[in-house]
Amino acid sequence: SRRDKSTEKTVWRVGFEVEKEDSNACGIYYKDVYDRTGWGKENDGSLDSCIGYELVSPTFDLFTNDMDNDIKDPDLITLINAKSSENCGGHINVSSTKYSPDELFEGMSGFIPLLYSMYENRLDKTYSKAKKKQEYFYTRDKYSSFYIKNNRVEIRLPSSVKSIKNLLWRRDLMRIIMTNINASEVDVLKMIVNQRSKLYKHLRL
Repeated sequence: SRRDKSTEKTVWRVGFEVEKEDSNACGIYYKDVYDRTGWGKENDGSLDSCIGYELVSPTFDLFTNDMDNDIKDPDLITLINAKSSENCGGHINVSSTKYSPDELFEGMSGFIPLLYSMYENRLDKTYSKAKKKQEYFYTRDKYSSFYIKNNRVEIRLPSSVKSIKNLLWRRDLMRIIMTNINASEVDVLKMIVNQRSKLYKHLRL
């Protein structure tokens, strides 16, 4: 079962999937990690059956540092920093008590061109295929860059998480996106070129 570390006061929820293929890290016993941290280590059919695994985070409040505290665990450090291949992805799940999944996707759609450009090599993959914006509403296909579910939006586009630093960078990018929910594509472009904006500074990292 998935652990939920958010609270009834949480407005923005986030969860991460970290896919890896690493012969050393795959030997870490899944139950010990789950019992201690709430992070699930599972097999994934798209990965090498001998060395592949998917690490699934609990659900977190996007705007707390609970995840930072979790990933100080030595086994999680090893699992997240492990090697990956082109088969590996780094899905992000987001939801909000203020918006339905459809409204949430619409609100974050101004950032779609930026995300497409960041993960260009994933746009034509069968498991994260890019579509025109309206197609995500009409054909809710799991194997798309964005998958609108009945309780959240799954961002399937990102490539594999490279490290803990990279995972936290993605979490902080989600904070910027949700803080600027309903920004238009033009608004996002202005943030990208504005050296004083949080988005510009974050992308520079």
